[in-house]
Amino acid sequence: MATIPITKLGAEKLKQELHTLKT
Repeated sequence: MATIPITKLGAEKLKQELHTLKT
């Protein structure tokens, strides 16, 4: 279990989700 990849993936997914909601 790693925290670096999860954090990177989570941040990217969160950013995309926020963008979709903002649009």
